[in-house]
Formats: sequence, C-alpha cells, structure tokens
Amino acid sequence: MLRNVLCCLLLCLGSSYATAQLFPKVVYPPTMVPAESDTSMRAHLLRRIKVCEDMHFLKVHAPIVETSLCYESIIFSDCNWEYLPDSLYVKLLMRLSVFAGLQNKPEVQEHFKELAGYFVEKTFGKVSLEMADYYRSRGSSTSDQQYHKAIIFLDKSNQVIEQIKASQRSVELDMILSKNHVNLGWILFFQKKWDEAAHHLNIAAALLEQADPNFTRRYDWFQLYITRGQLYLERNQLAAARADFEGIFPIIAASSSPKHVYRYVTAFAAALLAETALKEDKFERAIQDFRTSGQIMLSYNPDNRWHALKMISGITAGYTGLEAFAEAERQAAEGLEDWHCHLGADKLASTHDLLTAYGDLLHKRSLNYKNWYEQTCADSLLYLAHHWNKQALTYITRALELGTDAIGKGVTLRSNYAVFEGTINLHYLLFQLTDSTHYVTEALKCTEFMKNIQLQAQLGQEHPDWGADVPPTWIERSQSLQLSISNLQFQRHLQAKTSSSKEIDALIDSLRQTETAYRALLDSISIYYPAYFQVQYPFEGQDIAEQMTQLLGHDHTVLNYFVGTDYLFSFLTRNGQSLLFRQDFSRETLFETSINYTQYLADAPSDLTLNQTYLSQGEALYDQLIRPVAPWLGERVLVLPDDELIFLPFEALPVTARADETPFYLIQQHSLSYAYSLSVLQRQVRQAVRPKKRSVLAFAPNFWQDLIAADQRNDNMQELRGTHDEARYISSLYPSRLMEGEEATLRAFKELAPHYQVIHLATHAKTNFEKTELSYLAFSHNPQDSQWRLYEQELSSMHFEADMVVLSACETAHGQWDRGAGPLGLARAFTLGGARSTVTTLWNISDRESAQLMGAFYTQLAQGLPKDEALRQAKLRFLSPGQGTRMHPYYWSAYIIQGNAEALRLPTRRDDWLAMGLLVGLLAAAVARWWYTRRRSIA
Repeated sequence: MLRNVLCCLLLCLGSSYATAQLFPKVVYPPTMVPAESDTSMRAHLLRRIKVCEDMHFLKVHAPIVETSLCYESIIFSDCNWEYLPDSLYVKLLMRLSVFAGLQNKPEVQEHFKELAGYFVEKTFGKVSLEMADYYRSRGSSTSDQQYHKAIIFLDKSNQVIEQIKASQRSVELDMILSKNHVNLGWILFFQKKWDEAAHHLNIAAALLEQADPNFTRRYDWFQLYITRGQLYLERNQLAAARADFEGIFPIIAASSSPKHVYRYVTAFAAALLAETALKEDKFERAIQDFRTSGQIMLSYNPDNRWHALKMISGITAGYTGLEAFAEAERQAAEGLEDWHCHLGADKLASTHDLLTAYGDLLHKRSLNYKNWYEQTCADSLLYLAHHWNKQALTYITRALELGTDAIGKGVTLRSNYAVFEGTINLHYLLFQLTDSTHYVTEALKCTEFMKNIQLQAQLGQEHPDWGADVPPTWIERSQSLQLSISNLQFQRHLQAKTSSSKEIDALIDSLRQTETAYRALLDSISIYYPAYFQVQYPFEGQDIAEQMTQLLGHDHTVLNYFVGTDYLFSFLTRNGQSLLFRQDFSRETLFETSINYTQYLADAPSDLTLNQTYLSQGEALYDQLIRPVAPWLGERVLVLPDDELIFLPFEALPVTARADETPFYLIQQHSLSYAYSLSVLQRQVRQAVRPKKRSVLAFAPNFWQDLIAADQRNDNMQELRGTHDEARYISSLYPSRLMEGEEATLRAFKELAPHYQVIHLATHAKTNFEKTELSYLAFSHNPQDSQWRLYEQELSSMHFEADMVVLSACETAHGQWDRGAGPLGLARAFTLGGARSTVTTLWNISDRESAQLMGAFYTQLAQGLPKDEALRQAKLRFLSPGQGTRMHPYYWSAYIIQGNAEALRLPTRRDDWLAMGLLVGLLAAAVARWWYTRRRSIA
C-alpha cells in the first residue's frame, strides 16, 4: 500500500512539473523567429539532440533512463526551449513517449503522446503534413499488442494525406504514405493475413521507388526490405526473401555515413539471411551467418542478451540440420554457459522477450536430441529431448503469464507455436515407445492449453470477479515457484558431471521442497478460490479423459484435433481412456480441400445431382479426419476442431455411397456437437442457470423494404418471410416472450436478453471477415433510436448466462481463425457473454428451410432430447425419402451446436396444459366430494 501511495505521489509531482514547464508552450505557441536571428541557438539545440541520439543509438548505448533524461533536459530547460523549432519540439515529445514506454510507464507515455498531438493540431492544423506524420508516428510506435489502435492511427494518417493530395503533391507526402503502408503490412503479416500484408507492402514499394529512386531515405528502404522479406520467408518464397535481405547491404555500402551507424541493421539482416539459409537447407551458410550476426551485434551492443540467445539457437539448429548432433549439443551447452557467465540471468524471470528467447533455445536443444534419437533409436536420447522440451515449456508459459491481456498472450503463442507442436510430437513418440497413456494425457493438456489460453484470458476479463479476491501475493508466489522449479532442474542438469554428490543432493532437496510448496499453494487456491483456479489451472492434477467421461457420460466420444506444420494429430477420448493418432499430411492440401468442400456445401443446388468432384473431396476429408478413429466413436461425438477446420461441418462428410450413388453422411451415424476448448466446455456444462430465469425470448425483426431505414437498405437487408412463423412456432411450444416486427429493436434486446434461459434470434447477420469486431446482428429500425446493429465487440461485453442462444441468421458461426486466439466472430462473442451453448450457421441459409429445420429442432427439444440429438433428428428429416433437392447438405448442414449439448430444463406449453388439466381435475374432484358430503348430511 505504501509503495502504491509513493508511486502515485511521484507521478502527480512529475505531471505537475511537466505541465508547469510545457503549458505555456502549448497554450501560447512561440512565434517562428527568422532563422538568421537565432541560428547559433538552434544549432546548439540540434547538437544537443544529436548527443542524445548518439547516446542511445550509435556510441555509448546508455541506459534508457539516462537517455530519457537527456531528452528531458532539452525540453525542460527554461533558457532555450523557446528557440526550439516546432517540428523538433514535437519530435522530442514523441521521443520522450517512446522512452516512457521502454521504462514501462504507460501513463507517462500516453501523456507525452497526447501532448504532442494537441500541439501539432494547434500549431499546424488538422489537415497538415505534420498531422499526418504525427498519426504515422502514433501508429508505428503503438505496442504490438494493440493492433487495432495502430491501424486506427495509420488510417487517420492516410486520410489526412489524401485530403492534402487533393490540392498539392510532394515527395514528403509519398514518403509518409509509404511508411504507413509498411507499418500496415507488418501488422497484417503478424496477424497471418498474408495477402493483405503483401498488398500494402507492394504499394509501399511503388511509392518508395517513385519518391526515392536513389535510396537516400535508407531506413525507409530497410524497413520495407526487412518486413517484405520476412513475409516471403514465412510463405516459403525463399529466393524473394533472400533478395530483399541482401538488398540492404548495397544501400549501406553506398552510404557516406560511417559504417558503424548501420551495425544494428547489418546484424539483423545477417540473422534473417541465416534463417533463410536454414529453410533452404544450406546449414553451413546458416551457421556462418548466425556467427557473423552475433559478432556484429556484440561490437554494437554487448548487452543485447536476446540477440545472443537467438544466435545460439540458430547455430544449434544449423548443426542439427547437418546431423552433427553431438556438436549441436556442445554449441548449445557452451553457448548457454557463456551466456550465463558473461551476461547473467538476473532479468530473465521478469523479461518477456528474454523468457521466450530462452525457451526457444531450449526447444532447439530438445529438437536436436529428438532428431538424434530418430537416427540412432537410443531411448535415452528421447528422454533427454523430453527433459529439455519440458524446460522450454516452463519459460514460454511464464512469458505467456506476463502477457498483459488476451491479445498479448495470442502474440506470444503465435510466435512460439513450434514449441507446443514439438511437445505434442515428443509425447506421441514416447507413447509409441512406452504405450503409456500418461504421455497422451500430457499431450492433450498441451493442446488444451494452446486452445484455451486466450479464451481463458478473455473470459477472465469479462468476469473479473473470478479472481478479484485472490491475494496478488499468491499469484506472484505461484509464478515465482514455477520458475524456481525450472531453474533448479536446469542447475541440477548442469552440475550432474562437475559437482560433488553432496552438492547434487542439496539441489535435489531444494527442488523437492520447492515442488512441495508449489503443490500446496495450488491446493490452497483450488480450495479457497475455485473459480480462479479453474480459469488459470484447467485440469491441474486431473486426468482429462476421466474428467470428460464424468462430465459428458459414457456415450460421448471427444475428438480433439491439432493441426501442426508436419503432422495432423487426433486425440480420441472415451470411457476414461485417451488415444493419440499422428498422420503425415500436407497442411495446404488439407485446408484447400476443406475450403473447396465447404464452398460446395454453401452453394444452393439447382437439382439433386451431386457434384462428384466435390464429393470425392468430402470423402478425402473423411478418410483423413474420421476413418482412423471411426472404430472407437460412440453415439454422440464432441468435436474440437483446429485452425480452418473450425468452419467445416463434420456431419456432412460422406462416409460411403449407396447403390444409387446417394451419399451416406456422418450425421446418419452420430450426433455431433462442437466446443472451443475442454475447459471452457467444462464451465459451460457445470455452470448452473439461475433458477429465476424466464423461459424463451424470441426475436423476429421486420425488414419490409417500405419500412426499413436507408442504411439497412444499403446493407442489403432483404425481407425474411419465414422468421416470423419460426418465432411464433417456438412460442407455441414454450412459455415465451415474442418480440416481432417493430418491437424487435436493439434496445429491447439489451433490456430483455439477460433475463431469459433461451434466446432465439431469427434475423439478418453480417460477418466482417477483415475486422470481426465489426460483424453484427440486425434488429428492427426505430425512428427514435438510430441504433439497429449489435456489433461483435459490444456483444462480447454483455452478460447473458443463457442455457442456449440460437442465431438463426446467415454465417453466424463464421469469422476469422487466428492462431493463438482461435475462432473469432459472433458465436464466440455469445460464449464470452456467458452462453452455455450456441446454435449458429456456417453460411448463407435458406429462409424457408431454416424455419422448418428450427421448428423440427425445437419440437425434438420439447420432447426432452439432448440438443445435439434434437438437431440431428431435425436434419435427418431432410434426408428422408422423397425430400428431393432438400437432401442436399446446403439445406441442413449449416447449423451446428457449440458448447453444452444436454437437454433443456424448462417447462413447455404441453406441461402448462397438463398442469392446468390436473388442476381442473383436482378441482372437479373436490367439488364432487363436497357435493356428495352435502347430500349425505341433508339425507
């Protein structure tokens, strides 16, 4: 508490001082003095700025705090700030914001940025070159974990430039515009939106070639070549990647500046060339480039611990590629020892980038032992690979815990995906070697962790009360103990050959005590804060297979997929047992086949004739995804797809063809449901619905063309003829609140939705595949309230706690797939809002057939069937003889159920009539008895 008070006091004093110094400058901007009257003073200021730049970037490499103070001394100097040119003043403010960010002072950083923006607008105007450059700077300096903010600022910069270009053109405008496109390309590249990233980078290249053909703006060219080269590298366009990276060196050679100015760029380019050589299987060249990069960086900044770790990792991978496994191990061991001795590990525990680099190095060491094992079949090598991989996971997991939000966790997970994939592969090899299902369980936990990490983080943000009561010291203690365990294990391995048995025994005792303390802490958290424990430690100390059987029952089979780079892994869990399957596959072929088959399903058929080409693709998907596990499948199958498979309706996979060549689909053998992750499903099944919840809320908005608003007409909101019949039929089965026509507004939905157990929305939906937060559900337009769109971003922050949400609209299950975030879109937004299950659609659906399918679904639900079986029976009606064209999967396979698939527990209209009939019967019996008693007394 005292520390927090002191920090607040210091921040207030600092803000007061900054305001006192800067306020006169902001409110009363200095008049631009002719250059000849203050040339010497301005030259002096420029020299002082140059000293600060040299301090951090070129020579001294002083600590961040000292460099920041160097810049502050220029701005806060009463004697000379008034002589500072306006552009340099803004530049200094932005530099101060950068250094505040490097010092992890977000409030101070934002303060300087906002101050710079205010000053630019007041001095130069909203539509000015300076304003465009300010927005560009904001977009390029925003944290990598805040993509949406960066894109907003870069878009603003582009808009200002387009306004200026309407009246004038200049080279400077094109240069700013090119920087914007490079930054947009980098953001999209990191989000795996490769085609969009390439589009922006090509625009940037064209602008640079036109504005700077002589390569005078060297750092702009460096940024373009590095970003575009990394994009090519990721897409395995290796020749193009090498051309971009090598293109940096002629620009440096042609520069008249001292070559030490470019040492950092040279080191970085050499490292990227080494990565390219690794992918080209030119391992000797890769090793040489990694060593060159390390030497250059050492001469530039000997304290760059991160780069040193990355170079050791690269050299280790190079020798592994050469199959010089003993040399690779020697390089890794000596490199780590040298790293610890000369650079130290004092900041490792609290530095996100160092933790991930350290984990990556241990992963490379593990891969070396794994490849060594595959060549020699020596079991001890496989166990060593498992040991180092476990160490790597500890550091990567710690880095994930340091992520400040769900986006940050997703970034870390994407960057270290290979570590988790390698973990699953190692456990598969150990399972094959030992036949122990323990390794299957550990691999399944790893898969679950990956699928769950960001969803859990978002659920924690939406439900902060889950962890609000946990003492922060407990959380810090947990993280500290985890890292201590890993460090002690590492020291034990290092000292195994050099230390005495007494020292090793002491290490073992310390490790045992630390592990005991960690388990005790987890036990305490699970007892006193069970909700937080379930979020942070899903399935900790539990057998997942046994837990799933207890949760779902013996008739359920859980089918969990993990799509790697080289292998497709399938986990099958049933009756408390788990199996793990691995297949060689082509990732590109699998996704291309899946996309083509799904597109075929989504096209409305003109007749019953089925396209044999696409059916063969469906059969190929069945052979790869289902046939290996088919003998073990039960009546009900829960599917946890991975990557782009999330958008494939498994029930429409053709198992075989009948004699009349009509496909026999998977839905005709099993009922299917889906889940994002097992631990989220666990919460959806166990989370109790509040007893005072009302039954069904059904919405059917109007989209009659003579009534809808102009913007609804622009969004192609066509009339839906079947939605009203659909909603009315549901209301006839259950006690309901029916909102249709003009009543079905967004305001009414927000007011009513939190109070109902089942929410049914028969309406229009729009999925934005570029920005999923702009996907929305449509409601009736109200002249008194112009809002009729419920956006995904707003939806995620609402709380429903409904047993089931049905989105009977187009493409409500669709969106983006993000490695590290999972599926994004409207369906997930309802899950984040607390829905225990969702029924959604994968493509544009037929209005009439959807109404019939939903009617059959609710009829089956009213008879007490589980949700997945009720949906299956509704779909099988379309596959019954005589249905004609409606047998095509387009009409029935778009609807999928995600989450808790158990039966609804709410009264039906039939129950009401039975209760009323019983009441009438009892009343009649009472009257008859009274009449009989009265007659006897009279007699």
